[in-house]
Amino acid sequence: MKRILTILAATLLLTAAMAGTASASSYDSVAEELSAIGVFRGTAGGFELDRAPTRSEAAIMLVRLYGAEDEAKAAYEAGEISMPFTDVSETAAPSVAWLYSQGITNGTSATTFGASSPCAQKCIAPSCCGH
Repeated sequence: MKRILTILAATLLLTAAMAGTASASSYDSVAEELSAIGVFRGTAGGFELDRAPTRSEAAIMLVRLYGAEDEAKAAYEAGEISMPFTDVSETAAPSVAWLYSQGITNGTSATTFGASSPCAQKCIAPSCCGH
């Protein structure tokens, strides 16, 4: 439980950094720690701490935080979980579908997730703390 709370706190800190509330360089060590445990992997451009994550990126990180990435991929590929959103990439689809099936996330409309929209800390905190 202590590890989960530590990871949650680090994730929320990192999300705040990505939203531009502090210098990205001050959060490099947090990004490295989250990367080391597989929660945060960054992009081809590195960690990109100077911007807020997209809703899709936040969904992927949240599923990793729950420790359910493999479960989500397997269930999605088997057709056991799905989602009504048409704007989610194949990369993010298993994570978004898993969160949707667990009642952790919703879309911005009946068929739109808002996948490429920025996700500030106020976006991810209810998902972490409200479930």
